[in-house]
Amino acid sequence: MIEEIKCRYDDRDNMAEIEKVASIPVFTWEKDEAPLYTIAIPTYNRTDLLQFAIDSCINQEGFTDYEILVVDNNPARDDETERLMKEKYRLPQIAYYKNTENTGMTGNWNKLYQLARTKWVVMLHDDDMLYPDFMRNMANIVAADNEAVCFYNCYNSMRNMGNVHPERKTCDIKVMTLKEKDYLTGCHLHAPCGMTLRRDVVYEIGGFNPDFYPSLDFHFHVKLAHYHSVRWLRGYPLATYRWMVNAGGKPETVPGWVEKDNAIKRLIVRNNFVIGSWFQEAYLRYFDKLFVRNWNIGQKVKVNEPHCMPFDKMFYLIMKFIWGLPKKLRHTYTYKPQ
Repeated sequence: MIEEIKCRYDDRDNMAEIEKVASIPVFTWEKDEAPLYTIAIPTYNRTDLLQFAIDSCINQEGFTDYEILVVDNNPARDDETERLMKEKYRLPQIAYYKNTENTGMTGNWNKLYQLARTKWVVMLHDDDMLYPDFMRNMANIVAADNEAVCFYNCYNSMRNMGNVHPERKTCDIKVMTLKEKDYLTGCHLHAPCGMTLRRDVVYEIGGFNPDFYPSLDFHFHVKLAHYHSVRWLRGYPLATYRWMVNAGGKPETVPGWVEKDNAIKRLIVRNNFVIGSWFQEAYLRYFDKLFVRNWNIGQKVKVNEPHCMPFDKMFYLIMKFIWGLPKKLRHTYTYKPQ
């Protein structure tokens, strides 16, 4: 399958590449027998918020069949992160690894799936948090589904440095299937905060590709949806995503978002539709305009909106309706949070 993915998605075997970098087990799990789930956290010099992320994993309620993996992308020994992990989190259910070289953000994401030993891996950034009922509800949904290999959860957002989740209202979780074509109307998922994924599938589709930064997760979602069934859990947040001032949120990164997103959408069109290049570019031009306009909301430094041609908006709205209609008509089912 890797060879097909190389052609279809301009990709390569990113997992084979990351295995060339050694990772040191500073300490590892005490049990020889692996549970069903790993909550895996990539980290780099962020001890203040890493503590909140790990605490949210430890404090899961009503479910225990999981372990925690922290992979540190700072190769320096005895740094602040290593001291924190040894002093506070040397626990039976936690393993802590240090990469021998900085693999970059994408490489460290792939490291999570290399070093995990369980069937399912929950990915959590080091500045995000899981609600106490995340594992209980996610495990129930996964156990009841015999087809899907990945489950994307709904999450709340926060912009402060605290460890208190935003309030949420109890409601049913709506579970729907995402198809590759759905991503033509945008990347519905944004950050993979709490993404629950079968580990073997990451190897099968080649992992995350740094060449598509800053849209590397979008690229991964698209190729995953082409080959496998994936579910989107909507309505009831199970995690909290923290908006931080990082590289992905800076104005100078916006052109990269536009460029890589468009490259990915062209791959989707190429793989699924026969459509003239003029119509494709008209759609993308107006999509880019809306993307930048939405990004500018609340930003101190504004990014110039791309120029559009006459009729771009009309064609965009027509194609968005046509491409979005199957998703709106698709069957969903509901799950009551426990």
